[in-house]
Amino acid sequence: MIAFGKSLRVLRIKHDERLYDMACKLGVSPAFLSSVENGKRRIPVDWVTKIAKLYELMPDQTQQLQIEADGAMDSVRIDLANANSQVRAVVMMLSRELPSMSDDKVAVLARCLTRGT
Repeated sequence: MIAFGKSLRVLRIKHDERLYDMACKLGVSPAFLSSVENGKRRIPVDWVTKIAKLYELMPDQTQQLQIEADGAMDSVRIDLANANSQVRAVVMMLSRELPSMSDDKVAVLARCLTRGT
């Protein structure tokens, strides 16, 4: 089971809900929710926000859930339909270079992005 799935399960138990109950709230089948919890299905993009609202999570809880969801992703889809050529070039450069970047360079990049510079 993945960390995100464990957190969902803990949240359900904390709210005294069955898999069926949470699935209904999220608008999916219990089988789909179970598959997400077990890491067999991708986590829908809007779930962290949806879960945070439904279960009135605190900002730190929401952030932790987002970190867990991000950690479960093995690929990311970026919509470039309305992106200008500079944005497209940067996204493509990152997609090529990031996998081979050193941890130090990734940390520098992360700091730059976090600061918004």
